[in-house]
Amino acid sequence: MNISITGTLGAGKSSVCKILQESGYDYISNGQIFREIAEERKVSVIELNKIAETDASIDKMLDERSIQLGKEKDHVVFDSRMAWHFVPHSFKVFLAANTNETGRRVYEDNRAAEEYQSKEEAKNGLVNRQSLEKKRFLDLYGVDYLNLSHYDLVIDTTHVSPEEVARKILEQEIVFEQDAAQFPRAFLNPSNLYPTQGKQEFSEEVLNQYLEGKLDRNEDAVKAGILENCFAILEGHHRVLASAKCKDSFVFVHLSSIADISFPEKLVFHDFEEIGGFQYAGYPDCNEPLLIEYL
Repeated sequence: MNISITGTLGAGKSSVCKILQESGYDYISNGQIFREIAEERKVSVIELNKIAETDASIDKMLDERSIQLGKEKDHVVFDSRMAWHFVPHSFKVFLAANTNETGRRVYEDNRAAEEYQSKEEAKNGLVNRQSLEKKRFLDLYGVDYLNLSHYDLVIDTTHVSPEEVARKILEQEIVFEQDAAQFPRAFLNPSNLYPTQGKQEFSEEVLNQYLEGKLDRNEDAVKAGILENCFAILEGHHRVLASAKCKDSFVFVHLSSIADISFPEKLVFHDFEEIGGFQYAGYPDCNEPLLIEYL
């Protein structure tokens, strides 16, 4: 089976794809196909990029190549924004990460050192670029690739290594081949899940039961939605806290659409951090353009 991977900017997509390649998958990226088209047209990649700004046939060629390769090949990882849409019968994976963390990653990347003067500037640059990409692909294809309901598997990479992410993808791909009806699924880092209830609703007794193993924190999926570009806990606050205290990399989550829910005051986030023994990469920002959603 082929795997198509996309995600938010800075989520570590390329690093994960290279690890999957080392595990035995062939690796095809949009960049690779783009370079092939440039060679065929006898122009540089920079020149082809300029042509693509006004010539929609370039994007169409990329799409057609992806479709054809998806039909011809098997056991391939497609690293592309829209491969999930064009590669038939692939295991569709989306990698997400907190925008504050992706801003830090890009700022600390030596290649980006001259482009951004601070982590905040890097974060804002990524958010703006992501917003433009969202609109561009919506205009081109009539689909929102940042709507996470399109994917079989969503993985949060905020505080998780590329190796752990790759292992989770391989593990879940086996499950998917055996029983696709169990999907979609999400595996999110507990320190990137935000509470929607106040401290007064937390029970130390229930939390201790999870920590002592009297209740299984992995038995049922936590229910979450997306609010202000963040993963908001709808059901399972105690399980998330227990997982955070136990330093679990992932919490098993069922994502759903949400309505008429808002985050409580910021103090609740601090309470959650104190109880769980962690610190968020950042806090929800209602002024940020709406990027990821689940519809």
